[in-house]
Amino acid sequence: MIRQVLGFLFTEDKLGVVLIHKRNPEWQRGMWNGVGGKMEELEGPWEAMVREFKEETGLFIDSWKPEFTLKAPENVVFVFSAFSDLAKKMVTTTAEAVELQRVIHIPGRVDVLPNLNYLIPMCLYSDHLKGTVINYPS
Repeated sequence: MIRQVLGFLFTEDKLGVVLIHKRNPEWQRGMWNGVGGKMEELEGPWEAMVREFKEETGLFIDSWKPEFTLKAPENVVFVFSAFSDLAKKMVTTTAEAVELQRVIHIPGRVDVLPNLNYLIPMCLYSDHLKGTVINYPS
């Protein structure tokens, strides 16, 4: 089973979110997504989220909160959110560009992974989902 993390860093006013312009994997190429990646062996989800975000944006964020878990037969994705105006100070540190984008401009965009249309609102407004495991069929 592949274990991954996915994080959404929002500005304090909840108007902006940090997204990454994906090159890999191939099926995400050219699309915007939350920041994340594969967990390393013996690494917990929170530690992986902190590491991945620092690697991609240069920011050390230690206020990540687990939101929910997306589970499919081959992989599991631990989804996190955090709120900090440090989002305005992130930089691109890899070949995949990161940007602070307006939350209101995300729904319906063709250059954003379609699941962001519901993952972002779920992180912002669905406190009752905290800790929920959402199963996806293969």
